[in-house]
Amino acid sequence: MLGPICYNPLRNTTTRLKPHESMPIPPLIRTFPNGEEILRFNFRNIKPWEYTAEEIRQEGLPGLLLFLPLTKDGAKRDTIEAMVTELIAANKQDILYLGYMVAALVLEKEADLQWLKERFVMLEDILSETWVYQDVFQKGEAKGEQEGKEKGQREGELLASRQAIITVTQARFVELVSLISKNIANVTDLGVLQNLLIKISVSRNVQEATQALFETIPNTENY
Repeated sequence: MLGPICYNPLRNTTTRLKPHESMPIPPLIRTFPNGEEILRFNFRNIKPWEYTAEEIRQEGLPGLLLFLPLTKDGAKRDTIEAMVTELIAANKQDILYLGYMVAALVLEKEADLQWLKERFVMLEDILSETWVYQDVFQKGEAKGEQEGKEKGQREGELLASRQAIITVTQARFVELVSLISKNIANVTDLGVLQNLLIKISVSRNVQEATQALFETIPNTENY
């Protein structure tokens, strides 16, 4: 014989960061075209801006501590400090970094934002162990690596173009090598370098090569 069936009641809630015109109103109901109901989903909208920080605490749900800064009286240091302390005490370090981002949305004074940064720097050891922090860090690291590769590739192309210009100049107009080398050293426009390479390659004499340099790089200095 089966034993008694135990039901653990669950409270379905949605938490909003700010008011929105399209905010759903419970219950959510779905019907067939003939009007027959096929789904009824009851839930509760939690709107932090309608509560005080203490009222959110009284809900007894550690996950809601994340939204303390969004309450009526939440945009201040002592409320944010309470959020940090209580999240750690509730062993909710995994959402502590999200709390930092929520707090950053409501603080407006530069001094308060600086305090927030310094406060969370003190928590770096705790934050670095959370999946949220690691995910954000890994994505930032990957982005940095990609930007580094792109920058490195561009620097390589610039270096190769400068070297090609010097090689052609040395082979055809050796007396211009020093002048051209110094003037292309700080050019960072790849198109300008490639244009100069072509002009020097087709120049028939030193005068034409020199004119090509002055035309392509207007601020050329005659060292």
